Amino acid sequence: MFNMYTKLTTALGAFALLISGGAWGQCADGEFAVDFALTAGSYPTEITWQLNDEAGNNLFSGGAPDGATWCLAEGTYTFFGLDSFGDGWNGAVATFTTGGVTTSFTVDGLFGTPEGEAGQIDIVVSAAVLGCTDPAASNYDESATEDDGSCCFGNVMSLNLFDSFGDGWSWAGDFGGVILNGDSTEFAGGSSLSIPLCLETGCYTAEIVVPLYAGEASFDVTDAAGTVINSGAGFGSSGTFELFFFAGDNSCVVYGCTAEDACNYNMDANFDDGSCEYISCAGCTDDGACNYDMEATFDNGSCDYSCVGCQDESAENYDGESTIACDDCCIYCELAALTLVMYDSYGDGWNANTLTIGDSTYCFPDVNGDCSTTNVWTFTGNELSHQLCIDTTGCTVATYNADGAYQTENSWALFDIDGNEILSAGPESANFGDCQFGCTDASACNYDMEADIDDESCDYSCIGCQDSAAPNYDPNATLPGDCVYCDPGTFILTVDMFDSFGDGWSGAEYYLYNLSSGALEDSGSIATAFTGDGLSVGTDYVCLAPGCYTFQVLDDIYPGEVSIELTDQFGTAYASVGAGQEYSLDFTLTGQCGFAGCTDPAGINYDPSASEDDGSCQLPPANDDVADAEALACGLSAPGSIQYATDGEGLEGLEFGNDVLSAAGVWYVLNSEADQQITVSTCDTPLNDAETDYATGTDIAIYTQDMDGALTCIA
Repeated sequence: MFNMYTKLTTALGAFALLISGGAWGQCADGEFAVDFALTAGSYPTEITWQLNDEAGNNLFSGGAPDGATWCLAEGTYTFFGLDSFGDGWNGAVATFTTGGVTTSFTVDGLFGTPEGEAGQIDIVVSAAVLGCTDPAASNYDESATEDDGSCCFGNVMSLNLFDSFGDGWSWAGDFGGVILNGDSTEFAGGSSLSIPLCLETGCYTAEIVVPLYAGEASFDVTDAAGTVINSGAGFGSSGTFELFFFAGDNSCVVYGCTAEDACNYNMDANFDDGSCEYISCAGCTDDGACNYDMEATFDNGSCDYSCVGCQDESAENYDGESTIACDDCCIYCELAALTLVMYDSYGDGWNANTLTIGDSTYCFPDVNGDCSTTNVWTFTGNELSHQLCIDTTGCTVATYNADGAYQTENSWALFDIDGNEILSAGPESANFGDCQFGCTDASACNYDMEADIDDESCDYSCIGCQDSAAPNYDPNATLPGDCVYCDPGTFILTVDMFDSFGDGWSGAEYYLYNLSSGALEDSGSIATAFTGDGLSVGTDYVCLAPGCYTFQVLDDIYPGEVSIELTDQFGTAYASVGAGQEYSLDFTLTGQCGFAGCTDPAGINYDPSASEDDGSCQLPPANDDVADAEALACGLSAPGSIQYATDGEGLEGLEFGNDVLSAAGVWYVLNSEADQQITVSTCDTPLNDAETDYATGTDIAIYTQDMDGALTCIA
């Protein structure tokens, strides 16, 4: 049997509590002492209480926390508890103790109600001493004067529940407590709850339920002498736990392993003694594995399938070393079955270089099977084969990826199913089939969607800002590019950066300072440019107010490769600046900066920012352009110089026969009325002096000019 007792914690309910015992020394004759205590809980300011007599007269009242000893005459008293917020007492518990018997009371609630939450309990004060009055009972109390029905004729036990936070186990309406033999007792509040039990001799399992904060929970079972039979504790956020114990004697306990998946599982055991082991019966239980153990009953994850493979020689993935045939794993090529053979002359693999064909990339690993190393040179073989199944009806491209080292050792070849070589190459890409060449970049102006192979012809000149309201608007743009918008009163300075070798700058950066304030207005490099490829070209757009600035360029490891051109949105070309150079910029040509330089627009070193001429202008010769050619006639000689010549016709570097025009020159014109033999020489050129070499490297080229102005070199 399992004796249960009424729960005394509730809201909006009335319960009776019989309190009996001797009179307290300070109480008058006929009165009995009741010790009252009320804990604070989480929100004590919400709590009020009062004690009324049978006539409804208020005897005592207060808040939380509180405590007192009441001297009460025999009779029935009502204790009222109120929570003003309506969510219960939040862990606060009232206790009433007399004659060594303590009873608890609390007010439950959910999340607050406008009218608050209340509860009450009737306290019956009597001179009677309650207890078991049957001498044959296990819990006979010889001091009892009135039998309370608690007599136990089995084993007196106590099931004790504890909560370290002091608010019981129930939470937000969810049951928290213990279930035994189908009966349940709720642990609604307080730090402990002791449940008296009267049990026949035997074994029992109690179900412990903690809906939240299970880590605060602990529990035990004791016999009449207080000996702990078994105990436990909760863990995690919530859970249901088992508490196994015996009543009377432990003859019902069968010790052993209760885990069904253990090697030594004992189906008769009702108490786990910690003896479970998982080794003696462990092994691979899959009869399809290479190391199947028919004696094993517990799979330990050791199954090995390395011997399982496709045993059909006609399959693409045939595995001649397999000993167990796989189920439906063979792959048959429905396209072109090719063999790729990768060669390495040194025999240490391809040192992280790879070959991509279609969607697959192939490697030749080192002796350790690693395809990513470049410093493992142990011999592993001079060739490695891969089986391919690809579509060769169109263009087939094999791309060599030189991502590693020692590329000169690499070569490769493709063979058809009959062993005929259809393609081979060294450390380079190759292709076969119906291949189309063109620009494969969809963002380029000349993108060719039919192209299979990029021929590096992509053109991006049509990309530009198409918003006419933007300072960098490009009316010739046919594809949209990035637009730049400046604040009112500022305009765009375009910084075009170039690297002639095309490998990026090696240290060069530019800095733009305001001469008036000294503030850094902008900085950058070809790698961080607003547009460009980061290696050969790049452009930045800087919004500047008209004024005086200094444009500085740091030096570079390869300064000859670095150049920068400065222009503004109005078409003014300011300067070309190299690595390690500085330029004084009068932005938008205010004329107020006082910069010295060449102020003659005809000079090849004309500086639009200069407002004070310093006499440095380098003026081209008068006959610098073909339109200004100096007239000659037979028998005449003319002095001249090619210093500061500009080659406006773009003839420098022109090949004629075995000769190449090496520099810009000046122009002379001879008009002949008939076919004549004309001799032109530099015989009258002065002899060289200590400072000037007048004649070395001087070239003479003879051109005819068509009616449309085209020049043709004839000598």
